[in-house]
Amino acid sequence: MLTWVATTGNAALGFAYLFIGAAGAALRAGGLPAMMTAYAEAPAAEQAAITADFRTVTVVIFIALGALEALLGGLWLLGVGQAMTRERRGLGSVTMLLGLAYFGYGAGEWLRIEPLIALGALAFLVLPFWAIWLGIVIWRNRDPAKQTLEPATAAEHFAAT
Repeated sequence: MLTWVATTGNAALGFAYLFIGAAGAALRAGGLPAMMTAYAEAPAAEQAAITADFRTVTVVIFIALGALEALLGGLWLLGVGQAMTRERRGLGSVTMLLGLAYFGYGAGEWLRIEPLIALGALAFLVLPFWAIWLGIVIWRNRDPAKQTLEPATAAEHFAAT
């Protein structure tokens, strides 16, 4: 089952997607609350500057990093969906459609194209059902022999030499 991720050759996209998402979450969790506290404690003369900084950081987090995350995630889902289609045509096709919508959402955010943003946002409504479907497929394919093919092959190789 995990060969869908490994065989696509786009694991770097998946890791980049996770890294950008984690960076955005860290900035939201660490930077924004500190700026809110600084605003509340600052004199009125400094609050305007803090407000401008807050808006800039918010744009960087939600527009720039969010769009980059969506672009990378969309590309990753497209690759995983293509690999899935060999075994599970329906699930792979839906995964590629979600990847395309997620990529479109990122492009829409980056270029400020509202229809692409709306289409991508609608795709987020499908995501929980896709995750349940994927979970059921993984749950039903828990064959231990399939999960240990690579280590068994490696052990046979070293035993033969």
